[in-house]
Amino acid sequence: MTFTNLTPQSSMSASIVQQMGAFDPTFIPSYYKHSATGGWNCSLSSAMSAGVYFIPCLALGGDSPGWIFAFSPGDGNPAHAGQSGGPRVIGAINTFNTPKGPVASGQGALTGRSVHAIAETGETGWIAIDGNEYAPINTASTSIPANGADCSIYGLPAGKDCILIQIDSHTVGNVTGYEPYLASPVSPFLGTPGELRTTQIGDTACVTAAGAGYCRWPNGTNELMTLKIKNYIGVNGAWVFQRKAYGTERAVTGPVTLWWESVQSAIPPSATGVSGAVQVWWNPVAGCAGAPDPRGDCLIQDSNEYHGHGEWRDGGEAQAVNVPAWKIPGRANAFENWPNVYQTILGQVPAILQYPFANATPNAAAGVNYVLMNPPFAGAYGVPFQPDGGTHPNPAGAHASPNEAIRAFDNYPVQGGSYDPNESSPFAAVSGQLYRYRPGTVTDSDDFYTANRVAYINRKLMATGASCGSHPLIDMSSASTTYSLPEDTAGSYEYCVARNRNECRSRSLPGDVYVNCPGVVVPYCQGNAVHGGTPDGIGNDICVGNLSKTANAIAQFTLDRTDGSGAYSRVLASATSRLRMVSGFENNRLLPDNSWVLYRQEFLNYQREEMWMMRNLPYPEKDSVNRGAFVPVPIQLDPVSAGVSVNNGVVEFGYAEYAQSGVYYCTTRADICQANDASVPAGNAPFVFASEAARGLACRAGCTIMVPAISSRVLYYRIRYRDASNNTVALGPWQVAVTP
Repeated sequence: MTFTNLTPQSSMSASIVQQMGAFDPTFIPSYYKHSATGGWNCSLSSAMSAGVYFIPCLALGGDSPGWIFAFSPGDGNPAHAGQSGGPRVIGAINTFNTPKGPVASGQGALTGRSVHAIAETGETGWIAIDGNEYAPINTASTSIPANGADCSIYGLPAGKDCILIQIDSHTVGNVTGYEPYLASPVSPFLGTPGELRTTQIGDTACVTAAGAGYCRWPNGTNELMTLKIKNYIGVNGAWVFQRKAYGTERAVTGPVTLWWESVQSAIPPSATGVSGAVQVWWNPVAGCAGAPDPRGDCLIQDSNEYHGHGEWRDGGEAQAVNVPAWKIPGRANAFENWPNVYQTILGQVPAILQYPFANATPNAAAGVNYVLMNPPFAGAYGVPFQPDGGTHPNPAGAHASPNEAIRAFDNYPVQGGSYDPNESSPFAAVSGQLYRYRPGTVTDSDDFYTANRVAYINRKLMATGASCGSHPLIDMSSASTTYSLPEDTAGSYEYCVARNRNECRSRSLPGDVYVNCPGVVVPYCQGNAVHGGTPDGIGNDICVGNLSKTANAIAQFTLDRTDGSGAYSRVLASATSRLRMVSGFENNRLLPDNSWVLYRQEFLNYQREEMWMMRNLPYPEKDSVNRGAFVPVPIQLDPVSAGVSVNNGVVEFGYAEYAQSGVYYCTTRADICQANDASVPAGNAPFVFASEAARGLACRAGCTIMVPAISSRVLYYRIRYRDASNNTVALGPWQVAVTP
């Protein structure tokens, strides 16, 4: 393998820095050097499309003002660096002065912004640039009334409200002026007027009272205005603004501060999830209706952009959003209200950016789809919810077949935090290493939660996830009232959930959760969307709650339709790491032919990472099985052929992963699961535990019992025949069935 330096430093005119200086004299190299190393604060592995490399350089590290260079390797000859046809910079924009001229209505712009991220789009030539707020300011003594005068009094078109604001001059060193400046500059910035941009007609500014630490225009708390005239009738600093640039007019008593930043104007103020961030799209080679756009004069916006993590390449778009129609019902806390949802669109950039505005509403705009990636199972919801689990979708392989290219993938880490339980409803210390959580609401013995504090636990509907710091917990739950979960090291990393009085510990109540967790630092679940509490350095915490099928799993979903039930998604691999011992930025990569998935595994308490590969099976054909609930598996009972006289019967069932001593259970609770009905009961009790001593199905001459099975699992079952007093008269062997 041969590496070639396409921009040799021996020829200063050939270096990237010198090329940039020649391409755009406003680029100041000293602003983009790393203060510690003296090297450049740039990323050489950020994005590439259609043979062009995009290199971001930041002034102060992440989320600071920066440039994005478009570099073409050209003919690959270092001797031609900087020359036409050779390796050279073919475009450059920044996040604080793009475009350099006036900003037209609806035009994409980067002013008062930082570089947050850039994203590829396959081989379309376009990249997405995300910018957070990094706004320079002005001050003024002018008070802002609730409504402005008609713009016609300033010689502008009538029908809009306008206001004249006398901008204060500002001096730093020997520079005095009326242009915006950084109020608290950090080196290398000086805070001089116009240091980042000379305001242009069409620029937008948010207005607050003086002294405010920030401006909230996205939610209408503060008003956004558009600059229409500078130096009205020849008066320096007399600037005319059009009011209500983003949905609202607000009165502010002077003095005021103006925060200058571009706006995502393609998203209306009434939209769901309006954000203060901005995303624009740039194609330096053909961005101006097919003509070159080297300086960002033709940046475009996405009419359905919500600033969630996403991918826009090859088969289409997948972007994380919140969908109000799919908000989780019930009374658990706000963090539980938002499951993971993707907005999906088929096609390529830039065409997919022009779809009608859908406002995060399923079936509102043709072609704009939504996929619920953490759907309920039999009505129960489990982690990960937003914002405790990161979402970073990735596309199919670049050379995937047409049927495979319209799917996408993600890896869903479980981080913990803000529920199960949180600091407002922590576990209480019992003695030694033993802690107890007592829920505020017990719907029944298997379903409980604490309103606005702790997420649901539905023991018969969804698996329970439980951890003590980095350690998964072993479930010791059973119907025994003589077993007592130890409070010393004999019970380390075990837990027990009581469904009846005196289970797990004496004097327990239904719904009590006991955990033996050594070295607890915080007696609740601690974490964030980046990583769980233990990698965060807080020591052992306690997390217990419903765990959905996508938790710590790699899943595949479709882009071509709206799917609110998970009917067109599947889990490819689960347990990609231990609960919460995983980065919130987990992601996958497909080989070009889509045959294998590459993903990362974390080991040794976050001290080692390994790259794994997983075989990717073809996307399955559509069928009629509802996998969002238990799949009814009919089991025929024939006591006549068995030669026994019976009154009723039950089917006992379970799965190999829950088996103990040759007995198969269907949950981690050591209590045999029994199906006893001709159909799967609706609600929270699709089956009964043997300890409930429930009735069987009348079966003197034979009957059919429906077992509530989990899709795509190997089901173990046996038939128990009973007399009128529910005494066993015959017990069949364990048998096997495969659930579709």
